[in-house]
Amino acid sequence: MVILGAKGHALEIMDVLLNNHPAEKLCFFDDVSPQTDSPLITGYPIIRSREKLAEYFLQDNNFVLGTGNCLLRKKLFEFGLDAGGEITSVISRTAYISSLNVALGKGLNVMHGAIIHPHVAIGDGTLVNSGAIIHHQSSIGLFCEICPGAIITGNVQVGNNSLVGAGAVVLPGIKIGANVKVGAGAVVTKNVADNTTVVGNPARIMNLPQS
Repeated sequence: MVILGAKGHALEIMDVLLNNHPAEKLCFFDDVSPQTDSPLITGYPIIRSREKLAEYFLQDNNFVLGTGNCLLRKKLFEFGLDAGGEITSVISRTAYISSLNVALGKGLNVMHGAIIHPHVAIGDGTLVNSGAIIHHQSSIGLFCEICPGAIITGNVQVGNNSLVGAGAVVLPGIKIGANVKVGAGAVVTKNVADNTTVVGNPARIMNLPQS
């Protein structure tokens, strides 16, 4: 199994994988960080090029996403498939996922203590982080990041490539567009348009500094 990424979130993915399957053979991929950097990952091989990754996939083509950033998750998802890999989801044993009509995409990270209630759909490549809760009849798009402790209440829609910050609450029936950032601790009481950043309680559009 290859974890695409070798920094902070990759450590958490390694933890989930080793808790689920203690004998799992793991390695990491990182072609960005200089090899002279002191790696957080110790005792495991790190693949440093696409060519070496493609070679590794000839013996074990399973890979998982090991970064939290929405756009980078999408990039690595496509990169791994292009190199000949097969995307796999990582779901913690301590996560709760309802058996009632839950549709999960490919390449998800569902971390420790996350809760997914009935009639929920989650798109490919999305990260549901530790302690996040997604309530009934909600849908989460592709390559989203639901941060630790965030609460998505019932009948909420979250568009592709959107981030809901740590401890944020999205109230029932709200529609959040694509490429949205919801700040940590925000309480979203109104719909949020595409390509918008909202912060605060109640959440308001963040004013950009004047140039």
